[in-house]
Amino acid sequence: MSDSSNEPEIRGELAKKILAEKAGMKFCPSCGTESRDDLKFCNDCGTPFPKKKSHTAVIVLFSIAAFCLLLIIWINAELNSGVNQGTDGQEIGWALLFPTLGFLITFIWGIAAAASGNSSEKSSEIWKCPKCEAENIGLGWFCSNCGIDRREPSNARCYGAIP
Repeated sequence: MSDSSNEPEIRGELAKKILAEKAGMKFCPSCGTESRDDLKFCNDCGTPFPKKKSHTAVIVLFSIAAFCLLLIIWINAELNSGVNQGTDGQEIGWALLFPTLGFLITFIWGIAAAASGNSSEKSSEIWKCPKCEAENIGLGWFCSNCGIDRREPSNARCYGAIP
């Protein structure tokens, strides 16, 4: 028979991980320390976090592209819907099609750029990495961008002679 004394503890740890992921946090695979979701390396042990694949920007991009394509088709159909229009109406439709496409492509490009941007909370405890000069938040010893240990003397930067 299996020992079920660890079952509530395992369930509690799983629940903590699920809640942390929903709150934008993740756990280090090496030491188990809870860290912000935007970090590349653990602040406590320096282990790199696995890269997370996000499909949100792609989904938003294709949704907007599909909407814009339908909008362009509808505008072109409305401009060309006259019974006795002749070629002038069609020329107006095609003349409006390309500026509309240019505007919509620029709009989609802007949405994609905004979706791929990272936002991070700033706190009063910010330190700059001596190697890559990335700003790190918190009291961790390892850079969240390049993973070096800031306690190592070889990683210290010399700012000139001390008087």
